[in-house]
Amino acid sequence: MLSISNEHRTGVHSNFTLDDYSTASKPNRDGNITYSICLHKTVSSHGAATIAANADDVKLLAGYVKFRKHQCFDDAAPFVFVNTSGSKMTQSNIAASLTVKQRVSCTKLRKAAVAQVHSEHPDRRQDLAAHVSSSRDGRKA
Repeated sequence: MLSISNEHRTGVHSNFTLDDYSTASKPNRDGNITYSICLHKTVSSHGAATIAANADDVKLLAGYVKFRKHQCFDDAAPFVFVNTSGSKMTQSNIAASLTVKQRVSCTKLRKAAVAQVHSEHPDRRQDLAAHVSSSRDGRKA
């Protein structure tokens, strides 16, 4: 759910560390939290990536992280999402976990979001075009 609601590339999720989790923003009045992911592909040009989680996702993630911090994972990599061997999940592992009836990728989700924004804000096409061209040039997070 974090991937779907944030439209990030899978690298942001695979690089989500336990430190990033523990230094999240304080919950707002609705229980929503923001996590800043410091290790990702375009951090040098765009800064930390942000994952926003609503109150329901915060609860689900807290339950997962409580289990993740169990002593059986003491030797695991310091990332929130690890595979069964305790290694950091790869981008491919995360993309595969988004499979429903057919494979859904973060790229498809991001493109769908951009198409939706284009259709809802035709008066802002110039701003959106600049954003898309910077993404195409590899400068987008």
